[in-house]
Amino acid sequence: MNSQVLEILFTFVKSIQILIMKKLLILSFFLFFVSDLSATHALGGEITWQCAKTGPNAGKVKFRLIFYRECCGIGYNVPNNTISSNSPAGSISVTRLSVTNVSPICYSGQPACPQGPGTTPGCSGTGLMEEHLYESAWINLNGTPPPAGWTFSFTVFARPTQDNNSGGAYYLRAKMYPYTPPGAGAPLTMNTCYDSSPQFAEKPKSIICTGYPYTFSHNAYEPEFDSVNYAFDDPLVSAGTSVSWTNGYSANNPFPNQGNPVGLTPSSGLITISPNIAGAWTSCVKVESYRCGQRISEIFRDVALVTKTGCELTGTASPNLPPTLSLDSVPGSTGVVIVPTKQYSGFGTDTVWQATVNPGDFVNFRLTATDNQLTPAFNVQNVNFSANSSQIHNSAISGTCAEPPCAFVTPVSPATSFTNPLSLNIDFSWQIDCNHLSSQGSCGTGANTYYFPLKMQDDACPAPAISVATLRIDVVPSVPTAPDLSNSC
Repeated sequence: MNSQVLEILFTFVKSIQILIMKKLLILSFFLFFVSDLSATHALGGEITWQCAKTGPNAGKVKFRLIFYRECCGIGYNVPNNTISSNSPAGSISVTRLSVTNVSPICYSGQPACPQGPGTTPGCSGTGLMEEHLYESAWINLNGTPPPAGWTFSFTVFARPTQDNNSGGAYYLRAKMYPYTPPGAGAPLTMNTCYDSSPQFAEKPKSIICTGYPYTFSHNAYEPEFDSVNYAFDDPLVSAGTSVSWTNGYSANNPFPNQGNPVGLTPSSGLITISPNIAGAWTSCVKVESYRCGQRISEIFRDVALVTKTGCELTGTASPNLPPTLSLDSVPGSTGVVIVPTKQYSGFGTDTVWQATVNPGDFVNFRLTATDNQLTPAFNVQNVNFSANSSQIHNSAISGTCAEPPCAFVTPVSPATSFTNPLSLNIDFSWQIDCNHLSSQGSCGTGANTYYFPLKMQDDACPAPAISVATLRIDVVPSVPTAPDLSNSC
């Protein structure tokens, strides 16, 4: 073989090697890029905003972005993000303030939230969840939202494929709408900051057990006492594009419920399901706020949930059941004692305890929870109480609640805290005042409705069982009593 032929062969082989190296580099970059997109193992999130009515930032708004990450996935070390919008503010920078493990806590403690794959084999897909909280600076929104509203959004990739959808990306969003006060000729400009969005008071439920009806709520409250309405909505992968639902599931029916429709109570947000299969599921709950009959804001929580089998009590075939609840009058209580009336809402096992009161009335009752089931070590389970409401006194900040006088919740002796073995008694008390006839009176209603989701849960593993007593208190104006003129001259 002459040198010319060898040279041609050498050149040909070299070209093939270069081509292979280029393809390998392209493939490596593609794999890295795809890995980076799916590395976060996102589990959802939400966007809300807060309005400053007083102080140096009066008239300004602050946005909050929460991103939920799956523990055991690739770590999410992103100190800054951006919320997109079609508002005058355009792109809004947000800075991470905290990273919190929000996985369920049970008798064995709270599982750790590893920051990388492989650190805890078998951890992926178990529902262990981490919250990344971001906030913006206080900003001015100069202008009036159009009738279709301003949309604030954040997109993150790596929505996992789950049993009810085929995955993709997360398109988190919130919407701000115009508001025209009664008698005004035009809507307000947002640089007066007329509205804070509803706020989620409850962390998302990331794990629940099969075998019994399970009731939970995302528990959104309204800082300005505007009325709220809950509904299921489509989880989005991009603006206007829903996830691809698995056959048998939809936005309004996102969970397994033994063939029955999933119920959601529009007024309280309570969801009751009785799952009998294990799996991972996505749902999106929309919360709308209304003032004087006008929709002024929408927030959405798009989040994943895991159902687990095998939660039966050790050595038995019995499922762990939630604590039993009862509401009664407080022994020896004086004044006007009101025991709410239990009503069925028409959604699954959801019930509401309702009372109608006037300024000057004193709402007072005792909530009792009991759990007789044992842990695997044959110890009694702990019962824990919580009530997320802006109207309940904040013990961390003296004298604070949305509209004083505040409602109070107090543990009854021998309990000294809101956690107690076997059983727990909590006294609820609230002095009703004219202040509780809120600004809704300017809309011609002259009344206001307060919701208190009173929650008792045990400490079973891997997911505590929960009972919720939803208290609805309608505050209405007193009707003046006609004077007695029988002995008048």
